[in-house]
Amino acid sequence: MTGKHQLFQPLPPAVEAALRASIVRFGVIVPVVKDQNGEIVDGHHRSRIAAELHVDYKVDRVVVADDAEAREMARTLNSDRRHLSEDQRKEVVALLAAETVAAGPGGREEVARHSPEAIAAALGVTAPTVRADIRELENAFKLTRPPKTLGQDGKVRPTTRATPDKPSAPKKNRMQLVKAFDKATGDLLRIVERIDRLSTDERFPYNAEQVGHLVRHDLLRALDLLAKAVDRVPNPHKESTE
Repeated sequence: MTGKHQLFQPLPPAVEAALRASIVRFGVIVPVVKDQNGEIVDGHHRSRIAAELHVDYKVDRVVVADDAEAREMARTLNSDRRHLSEDQRKEVVALLAAETVAAGPGGREEVARHSPEAIAAALGVTAPTVRADIRELENAFKLTRPPKTLGQDGKVRPTTRATPDKPSAPKKNRMQLVKAFDKATGDLLRIVERIDRLSTDERFPYNAEQVGHLVRHDLLRALDLLAKAVDRVPNPHKESTE
């Protein structure tokens, strides 16, 4: 598909297949971005495949000053590979990693249809992230893949198996972790204060929509991770119930 703001090459067949399978099962998870004139800024492939499948999808609208700004936003959105929440990503990875297809001589061999690299490219995340998700699923006995996998080049190769996670040995100097935690918390506070100042800047209302599209996913992800970390940290002021 060509478009006014399309900067990137057509998808490789393996990536196309993984993205199509994801849209068939989950729809278009990451909204397509269009400018004020209806031109697609980000999501050309998602839009095309959804149209072919007659799948409706959400569209986020942005206002751009000119074509140069639209192209810069397209590059930024494409390089920002953190659109999906962790739960969304893992759900899609679980589905795609479990899909199989007949391959080999005479099509008599069942192999994994999507390689970790193809899944990663379809979701806009890194291959190590997908491999880590697959390892977690396999270690939890939630996923069993065939012995072989169809690669992006169409060749069948042995499936890389996950090794069971081994508990790490406790650190001898636990104070190192305490100090590192304290420093990270201080760094976090300074970053949050900076974000707060930016969000109350007098220029913010005029740029809020573009800021929201670029960073809201990341802010929500940060909140989710921070909430999990807070839950793990005991409250020293909580009264004992014993």
